[in-house]
Amino acid sequence: MNLLLTGATGTAGSAILAAALASPRIAHVTILGRRAPPPHAKLTALTLPSAEWGSFDALSPALVARVADCDAVVWALGAMRTQVDMEEYARITRDWTLEGARALGRSRFVYITSMGVSQDPGWAANAYVRVKGETEAGLRALGIEAVFVRPGGILPTQKRRPELIWYNRVILDALSYVWPSVTIHASELAEACLRLALGEGWELRNAEGAVENADLKRLAAREGGGEVAATAVI
Repeated sequence: MNLLLTGATGTAGSAILAAALASPRIAHVTILGRRAPPPHAKLTALTLPSAEWGSFDALSPALVARVADCDAVVWALGAMRTQVDMEEYARITRDWTLEGARALGRSRFVYITSMGVSQDPGWAANAYVRVKGETEAGLRALGIEAVFVRPGGILPTQKRRPELIWYNRVILDALSYVWPSVTIHASELAEACLRLALGEGWELRNAEGAVENADLKRLAAREGGGEVAATAVI
C-alpha cells in the first residue's frame, strides 16, 4: 500500500512514519508537511507552502495529481493549543483537514482527533474540543470513507520524550500508572493507525465513526502486527 501522511514531525505522526517505513505492508510513504523528515528510500516529502504544491489552505491540482497513487491518508497534522490562538487553531485543525479531504478525495481517510470529542455541537466542554468535533462532522458530511482515531494522552517514543515539557512528562507518566485506560503509547497508536489505513479494524467504529482509545489498544495488540509497534519505539 502507498500511504499519504501529514503531521509526520509530531508525536503521533513521527511514530506513524517510523512504523510505516519499517512495515513490509507499506510500499511507499508520501509526506505533506511544513518541514521534511530525514530522507529514506521509501519516502517522498512534499513541502508546503510552495509555488508548485500550494498550501494547506488550498492544495494545488499538481499536488493532487502527484499523490494520485496513494491508497490511504493518515491525517496527523494538528496544532498545540498552547502555541496558537483559537482562530489559528481552528484553521489548522478544522479548515486544513477538510480542505485536504475535499481535494484528495481518498477512501480510507484516517483522521487523528482525541479522546473526549463528540460531534454533538452542544456537548463539547471547551472550544478546542468543539473544533475537533466540527472537523469530524465535516468529514462525515463529505461522504468519504473516513475513520476518526480518538487517542487519550499519547506517551511519546524514547526519542521524542525529551522534547516534552517536564510537567507534561510527569502528568503522562502518572496517568499511565494510575489510569492507563486514558493513555496510549505512540507505538500502539502507530500500529492502530496503519491497520486502519490498511482497511483493518473498521468494525470497531462507534456510531460517530470513531475508534476510541481502548479499542485502538486492542487493535494494536491483534495478532498479525507486532513488527510495526516494535520498530516505532525507537
